[in-house]
Amino acid sequence: MPESVTPLIAVGVVIVLFIVLLSALTNNCSLNGIKSKTVGDGQHGTARWATAQEVKKTFATVPFDVTSWREGKNLPKGQGLILGSTQRGKQLDALVDRDDVHCLMIGASGVGKTAFFLYPNLEFACASGMSYVALDTKGDLSRNYGTIAKKYYGYHVSVIDLRNPTRSQSANAHQPLYGHCAGASGQPCSAGESRKIRKNSRQNHRQSGRRRSGSRAECVLL
Repeated sequence: MPESVTPLIAVGVVIVLFIVLLSALTNNCSLNGIKSKTVGDGQHGTARWATAQEVKKTFATVPFDVTSWREGKNLPKGQGLILGSTQRGKQLDALVDRDDVHCLMIGASGVGKTAFFLYPNLEFACASGMSYVALDTKGDLSRNYGTIAKKYYGYHVSVIDLRNPTRSQSANAHQPLYGHCAGASGQPCSAGESRKIRKNSRQNHRQSGRRRSGSRAECVLL
């Protein structure tokens, strides 16, 4: 062996021994050094389950009584997003977050995103009088909750078909004006009559203190 290589081997052996000795002294060769912490045993950051007191403080508890809601009874007074539930016997309570929040639901096919998250939130939105827009890629919402919103809660439901726009429900802003003018004669009104009706309509809206579009909750299904 050349004499020039011997010092390099000696230096390498010293470095390896130093690393082994350092690991033995600090006990960092395993995860045992970070265990027994307050949260997650020290291995999962600060994430943890909320306590019962924190859940009670964060969410509003609302009785989830669909039967009474559809009969117009015991309607929820507050609006929000249902993020959980609790059950005591036959009493089912929804945990509602009433803050201005956003929620992203992620799950594999069949885990219950529609049946156990979306449907309860749509029912609660209808019962509390919220207007909303729903993306209905398969048509389930239109068949199921579009009918419920219209039949039981008096919603005006509009369906916009982005795949075939000609099948969408149309809306003509001038139709109420035409119907008011034409009456039984079926004849359209003149320009002067239209201006007079629009003027009277604006005055009535200002006196009532609300806009016509706010008198009924609406939902749009895409």
